[in-house]
Amino acid sequence: QRSLGNLAEFGIEIDILATDRHPQISSFMRSNHPQINHQYDIWHVAKNIAKKLSKKAAIKSCHDLLKRIPSVANHLWWSASTCNKDATLLKEKWTSIIHHTVIIHSWTGNEKFHQCAHPPLSHASFAIQVA
Repeated sequence: QRSLGNLAEFGIEIDILATDRHPQISSFMRSNHPQINHQYDIWHVAKNIAKKLSKKAAIKSCHDLLKRIPSVANHLWWSASTCNKDATLLKEKWTSIIHHTVIIHSWTGNEKFHQCAHPPLSHASFAIQVA
C-alpha cells in the first residue's frame, strides 16, 4: 500500500502488479486499485504447489511423488513462460502434465495445446505408475 502510494506521488502509473497470493493483498488490490491488473508471482504459485505436493508425498503410498515435485514446478514455470500471456494456453499447458505423467504425449479436448512440446522420448522412465 505504501509503495503504491510512493510510486503515485512520483507520477508513475502501474498497469500490472505481481505479488504473492496473500488474500489481504488480493482484497486490497480489488477494493482500492481495480484499474491495476493484479497477477500472482509464478514463483510463489510454484512454491505453494511444491509445498502441497510435499505434504502428500509424506504419505507412504504417495512417496514416489517426492522425486517428481521439481519437475512439476518446472512444468508450471515453463507453462507460464511460453504461453505468450494467453490464459487459455497457460491453463492447457499447465494441465498437460496430467497427460505427460501417464505417458500420453498427444490428446484431444483442448483448444490450443494438444501435445507435449518435447521431442519423442525413448523410454517411459518419467511416468508415474497409476493404480
